[in-house]
Amino acid sequence: MKSLVVDDDFVPRMVLQRILQAHGLCDAATNAAEALAAVRHAIEEKTPYSLICLDIEMPDNSGHHVLQEIRRLEAESLVPSELIAKVLMTSSHSEAEQVTAAYDNGCDGFLVKPIELQRLMKALRELLLIVG
Repeated sequence: MKSLVVDDDFVPRMVLQRILQAHGLCDAATNAAEALAAVRHAIEEKTPYSLICLDIEMPDNSGHHVLQEIRRLEAESLVPSELIAKVLMTSSHSEAEQVTAAYDNGCDGFLVKPIELQRLMKALRELLLIVG
């Protein structure tokens, strides 16, 4: 599994990255611009991400906008449906509006920070990214 963790906060980014590295290559981005550049590069190299963990609240852009751009890039690049990234939105807030907007923008799951290992593993199994 190739994954990307997008979070401007060092601790949640490093925690997720360490967990996900046990399941394959895991890149990290600290802002929207880095995230979109990484996704664009992966698509161009024909090695798209299987999983993107995307923080909703970032200083340079919202995770909602980044998710829309990721889905636009995938569509424009004709990424096959089986290779479309699974996106888990992350946030320290779980207001209904945030969750609804995340799903409306095409996310595959929502995790509240701090991320609990069991919940993350359950989400990865449900998305068929890991087994067991």
